[in-house]
Amino acid sequence: MPIAKDFVFFGRLCLDFAHTGDMGYGSWFERLTSPRELQRWLSLSLVNLPKLGIRVEDLQRAKALRKAIWSIANAVLEHRIPEAGDVRLLNAIACEPGLVQETGFNRQMGPLALSDCGSGTGDHCPRRCCAL
Repeated sequence: MPIAKDFVFFGRLCLDFAHTGDMGYGSWFERLTSPRELQRWLSLSLVNLPKLGIRVEDLQRAKALRKAIWSIANAVLEHRIPEAGDVRLLNAIACEPGLVQETGFNRQMGPLALSDCGSGTGDHCPRRCCAL
């Protein structure tokens, strides 16, 4: 996996994504400064998406999701209940159709395909697995 010097990849996609932000330390640490940078992160990450038409609105939404992920991860580490708004946002986005036909491979479950996600019927449907 290619690694850019300003993006760090730990192997957990949600935490890799959360780590692109300022994490409360100020704009100096912000890595997604433009739609182009979000596209670059998507191409370098495990998602490995081809070029998409990322708009400013997409970047704003991605940053809101990233903030929710960061807040939830911190709450879990601090043995606190995550904020309800963060959980709602994460679950709402998780229940939307994905961007790719196959999102990954789990040795026990096999490929996680879009046809299994978001319909409410598949074993991997976010409506059953995304709630904390």
